[in-house]
Amino acid sequence: MKKLFSFIITVVFCSYSSVAQDIPPELLNANIINEKGDVKLTWELKDTVNNNIAILRDSVEYVSAYIEVQIIRDTSILTWINKDSRANNQPRSYRVEYNKDTTNDETVPLKSNRFNTIHTSLKFDTCRKQIKLKWTKHIEANFNDTISIEHYNIWKKVNNSNYRKVYTKEDNKDTTFTDKNVNYNDSLKYYIEAVRASDTSIKSHSNRVSIYTRMPYEPDYINPDLLEVRNNNINLQYTIAENSELKEYKLLRSENYEGTYDTVHTFNTSKYTLNYTDDKAAPSNNIYYYYVAAINQCNHLTTKSDTTNNILLKLDSENEMAVLNWNKFQIAPAKVTYKIFRKNGTNPYSNLSNSYSVNYTDSELDLFTGRDSSGKFCYYIKAHSQLNEGQNSQSISSKKCIYIKPGIFIPNAFTPNGDGKNDRFRPVLSFLPQEYLLIIYNRKGNKVFETTNPEKPWEGNFQGQHKVSAGTYIYYLEVKNPNHEIIRRRGEINVLYP
Repeated sequence: MKKLFSFIITVVFCSYSSVAQDIPPELLNANIINEKGDVKLTWELKDTVNNNIAILRDSVEYVSAYIEVQIIRDTSILTWINKDSRANNQPRSYRVEYNKDTTNDETVPLKSNRFNTIHTSLKFDTCRKQIKLKWTKHIEANFNDTISIEHYNIWKKVNNSNYRKVYTKEDNKDTTFTDKNVNYNDSLKYYIEAVRASDTSIKSHSNRVSIYTRMPYEPDYINPDLLEVRNNNINLQYTIAENSELKEYKLLRSENYEGTYDTVHTFNTSKYTLNYTDDKAAPSNNIYYYYVAAINQCNHLTTKSDTTNNILLKLDSENEMAVLNWNKFQIAPAKVTYKIFRKNGTNPYSNLSNSYSVNYTDSELDLFTGRDSSGKFCYYIKAHSQLNEGQNSQSISSKKCIYIKPGIFIPNAFTPNGDGKNDRFRPVLSFLPQEYLLIIYNRKGNKVFETTNPEKPWEGNFQGQHKVSAGTYIYYLEVKNPNHEIIRRRGEINVLYP
């Protein structure tokens, strides 16, 4: 009888174990718990068993393959944290299974359902100031699973604040969300929370995604370094602040300071200096206003330079004086200094004077008279302004010249006897003309001397040979400057031999 009872107990125990082995464990959750992407697994055992629990995770190397990553020998433990999952980079899939600690048992382990971590990604639309979140589901695509998600919660953190739930996605089939409440220059973080339909206390958190919402840095300034008129073109140079991350800049121009500005050139560069020659302008007759604007990736004008303009110089002569007038260098609110530069003949330019007004009269031209100086005087204006510390702007006008009509004094006699006293004849001019002609005739009308060099005198020779005889001779003088009438003089010169 005892043997029969023992047999019955053994049969019942074996039957009980066999039944237990037919009920697989259930993986309830795979929850990403921190910034590193560590995953906390939670499972449930359907019956009391003595088997070990094996943790399986998808293989990165082999598609659809699972590898064993942990053995849980204490069946009272129902959670485990996978610290090397790197689930912040990609979704990871898990299973748990019963696992006998024997090498000879060929029984196929009972595996739980699959449970994937939720992987979230984001995209920042800088122009619309929107962030679009997209996340994966808790199961693989097309995998028939009984787990159902009731809804998704979107959690958001702004700068140093705490996470706050900003939206609940009731449509559990739509795994996208667009956050339109976004400002520039904020540090934002998000994660998705999936809530189980069967038990709303079970919530799966996705990885954390973060972004600093900013446009590429605009330049702190764009400095108009130089605007120079040269060869009837306008050369421009600008300096871009080195904090700029923008690559596109537009040069705009108008013929009116307050008028409509049109784009004349677009720069696509990462350099911090812009150079451009405007050969479509006519700076000899017109005044042009320019500025440069940075263009961000939304095609909006951002940082602008100050507006600068060319200097149009007007030059006239009056009573052997040069009268200069020019337009203002309109670069507000800086104070502008105008430097007047002058040169005579082939001499280099020198700084004649400085002025805060837009006119100047050069009354010092008489200092050049009697020195066989050229009657050609050229000028240009350099406008200078200090915008900020270390930032200057200059506008240089074109060079303009005038020709001063020379004053003429002609002696009526000379003594070419070689004593070094009054033995040469030459008209005295206040300025050297551009064109010059002097001819000497005798009483018979014969030409005895001719020169086109205003510095070459007649020494009383007959065509450069012997001395002429004493008497009265006829001179003809013709001088001419551009933009002036021809000056002609005809008269007598007496040759004396004391």
